[in-house]
Amino acid sequence: MHLIVDQNNFQQEVLDSEIKVLVDFWAPWCGPCQMLGPIIDE
Repeated sequence: MHLIVDQNNFQQEVLDSEIKVLVDFWAPWCGPCQMLGPIIDE
């Protein structure tokens, strides 16, 4: 499941979550982000 969070819902969706959450900080100019994206999607 993909979910985009921002400062308005980070507390609720990430910090207060009852399940484990993987937070992926991503930028289009980031080479390692481009390489890890497909692996995280898998």
